Amino acid sequence: MKSVWKKRQRIMSYTALLALMLLFQNCSSTGFETPASTTGSQSTPGTTPSPSPTASPSPTVSPSPTVSPTASPTVSPTVSPTVSPSPTTTPLPAADVTFNIDVNLNRHTISPYIYGSNYETSLFNNIGSFRMGGNRWTTYNWENNATNGGTDYNNSSGNRVCELVNCGNNSEVPGEAVRLGVLLAYKYGAAPVVTIPIVDYVAADKNGTITAQASDTNPRFRRNLDRKPSSVTTPVASLNDNYVYQDEAVTYFQNTFKTELAAGKKIHYMLDNEPAIWKTTHPLIHPQKTSYAEMKEKTIRFASMIKEKAPNSMVFGPVAYGFNEMMSLQDADDRSNGEYMSWYLQQLAAAEKTYGKRLVDVLDMHWGSEARGDGNRVLDETVAQTAGLIAARLQAPRSLWDPNYKETSWIVDDYLKAPLKWIPRLKERIATYNPGTKISFSEYNHGGGGIISGGIAEADVLGIFGREDVYLATHWDREDSPYIYGAMRLFVNYDGAGARVGDISVKAVSTSDDKSSVYAMQSSTDSKKLYIVAINKTSAALSTNISIANAGSFTKYSRYMIYDGVSTPKSMGDTAISGSAFNYSMPAMSVTTMVLSAP
Repeated sequence: MKSVWKKRQRIMSYTALLALMLLFQNCSSTGFETPASTTGSQSTPGTTPSPSPTASPSPTVSPSPTVSPTASPTVSPTVSPTVSPSPTTTPLPAADVTFNIDVNLNRHTISPYIYGSNYETSLFNNIGSFRMGGNRWTTYNWENNATNGGTDYNNSSGNRVCELVNCGNNSEVPGEAVRLGVLLAYKYGAAPVVTIPIVDYVAADKNGTITAQASDTNPRFRRNLDRKPSSVTTPVASLNDNYVYQDEAVTYFQNTFKTELAAGKKIHYMLDNEPAIWKTTHPLIHPQKTSYAEMKEKTIRFASMIKEKAPNSMVFGPVAYGFNEMMSLQDADDRSNGEYMSWYLQQLAAAEKTYGKRLVDVLDMHWGSEARGDGNRVLDETVAQTAGLIAARLQAPRSLWDPNYKETSWIVDDYLKAPLKWIPRLKERIATYNPGTKISFSEYNHGGGGIISGGIAEADVLGIFGREDVYLATHWDREDSPYIYGAMRLFVNYDGAGARVGDISVKAVSTSDDKSSVYAMQSSTDSKKLYIVAINKTSAALSTNISIANAGSFTKYSRYMIYDGVSTPKSMGDTAISGSAFNYSMPAMSVTTMVLSAP
């Protein structure tokens, strides 16, 4: 599973609006694909980390799309709180910031699938989801596990997806790469996400580089179809025809794991990968630009098949590479239909009336932050990690939600000319055009995996995903990103023994979003605990007053932290408290998971 950030630069047709942006160089995909050893800490801003991914150049700004009307976002189901008497609280001293928490407000269940990864080597106990996706999965032939790497790998066909999960001598066994990937996910308690190709051709063999265009007469490719015609009598997964049938694949996966599925485990299905840029990533199989009309036809055809063969599964689409795909399908020729994500939701809503059921359950996209600091994209870890770049990374997660924050990026400065507030924007479109659709980010990254600023950004993003009711998220970065996965562990395995934060989000706000972030959770199985994730984004300790409403009294809190030089959560011991308000000094550049206990 290899990164595709680089390809996004190559395909952008720069318009006059972006002439001034030619000086910016963003992150290339190659860095994201090749693990780099990055173990250095971030003692002072300006320290240069070990080489790591380069960032992809910004997409061309499309003509402004038709702006969809806004509507109230879908409200998550309310989780009833346990009513506790308010204790008498001693007034707190003045502090740098204040965290106000109310366990009776903004309550909803947090999806366990937001704590996920795209990398086999980054899985650990309690991780939420594991995605088998990326460029190579666009051409995955389930009959023999062959894939073609497209322009990321010189259009070479091979055994890569099987190598990633160690198929060994079984690499020619139908569906073996998926079978082993699903087993790997289940081993760590994760939900697997399986990519179903929806392009017209997939790889036929593992014999290296291909130069000729895919066609029905090119033996290096096989025609990819959603369903096997009833008139065809060839055996399942036959290699003696020119076709690969995805209904056979889904049926095989469902039957292989029918016991696990009956016991409540999941297999999610994703409709391909980044279709707006197939023309660049896979020119031999899709030489033309992707169109709105094509995406409607393919989405409905393949999604309806999946719902027939796996009726209880969740289907994800359109698996867009980022902002410009969601807005205009990468400047598609038929973008006169309006903003793409609004149009996409409308077409699905209409199709669902025809089919009598929801076809795509989750609106999925990728989010490699476009924010910049000191002239560099926050994803670029090959440049000096200057104070300005680090500051931009620490603030970049706010673009996912904050209506008052404007990052420095081509999206905000040249396209929207307004705050991004991306998740609320998505919720508005969903509420207007296809209510009930969930949101996921099957690739996301804010950089800095080898230094503390990356861990802080990751913890912030995970807190946002939980609070904003995102359904699934799988981080994309090289495997050696210790602070990223240290931040993730602060949510799902903070003590190294499987302890995780609560599964009910409650209201938590900070008086200073630029200096700090706070997230609070209760547990549906232990009403005597409250979990707080406290983030200090500054280079100095912050005196922090924490005030908790409607939760009763607490007698102590335990702390687990990551900070500069410590990427694995470290136990900091217990502290006695009395009541529902206390002062805590947050260490500089740190993330703390606090576990409060009531008597």
